[in-house]
Amino acid sequence: MMMWRGQAPDSYFFIHFLVKGGQSNMKTLIGGAIAAVLGLIGIVAWFPQFLTVVAGTIPIMLLLGGALAIYLGVDELKDTWTNEENAETEAETGEEVEKYKQEISELKEEIETLKKD
Repeated sequence: MMMWRGQAPDSYFFIHFLVKGGQSNMKTLIGGAIAAVLGLIGIVAWFPQFLTVVAGTIPIMLLLGGALAIYLGVDELKDTWTNEENAETEAETGEEVEKYKQEISELKEEIETLKKD
């Protein structure tokens, strides 16, 4: 390999290419494939222990899932109750608005009569 003065060696470009991420997708793919193969070998080698772990996690997951469903159900009920209370309040507010509009119109008529006098 012949190098001229000020010229970087070929290995520099290869290292620069690796550091800048040119091969990062390939590294990820290879690393993922190796992890998947090792995981499969581990499950096959320790299958009874794997089943024990799965059997132990299923009740915990059911318990946590049920607790989450209960929490969300109670939260939904609270929202429903709040919406019903707001609907009643809005109905009362609508009646009050009509009452105040009528009172304002009566006061305007009274002011007009006072201006005429």
